[in-house]
Amino acid sequence: MDFKLCNVTLKAESGLPARTALARISTTSVDRDGDVLLPSGLQAEEYRRNPVVLMQHDPDRVLGRASNLRTTSNAVLAQVQFAERPDSLPTNLEWPPDTVLSLLQQGVLNGFSVGFSIPPGGRRDATAKDVERFGDNVRSVVTRWNLLEFSVVSIPANQDALLVAVSKGLVPDGETVRTLGLSRDHLSGPTSATRIDGPLPMRLEMPKPFRLF
Repeated sequence: MDFKLCNVTLKAESGLPARTALARISTTSVDRDGDVLLPSGLQAEEYRRNPVVLMQHDPDRVLGRASNLRTTSNAVLAQVQFAERPDSLPTNLEWPPDTVLSLLQQGVLNGFSVGFSIPPGGRRDATAKDVERFGDNVRSVVTRWNLLEFSVVSIPANQDALLVAVSKGLVPDGETVRTLGLSRDHLSGPTSATRIDGPLPMRLEMPKPFRLF
């Protein structure tokens, strides 16, 4: 499986349903490997049968489901619905979709990445016309690719991909706030919020099978 990372920028006003984000998950910008994925080459029939959204490409870290997957001339867009916290989950356990959604809303996390495979003949070396269109850094162009999954990631590469909008939410006060500036509570729960200024830890251990990093 190949991966292409896309940087994300938050938009302040969304107008989206709760727990939802609209993102450009891939663009025609040249990534750090010198590759360009053409949106017109997207093949997503298999993905649409089970459109899960993951964390860091880990199948044990499911965050939600994608819908309204579509292409433009220079991007692939998708709407992400983050999973609701189960009523049966003990209150002392973190719910990763809540945490990741909050990190996106705060701008702490700012990347998406597509996991894909390339069928035979789906990649070609860049031509002079490609260099003129995409820039001097392009080395190859992927004209056909199978979307297998896409993930929220912590290390972006494609600087032009944008999180178009994200639903708003407050982070309720709680013990996690004291260490991460976050809460394990559902974002649509209590309306009182606490903001912690300063750096956040880079790693958060989750009870299996749910781990953030």
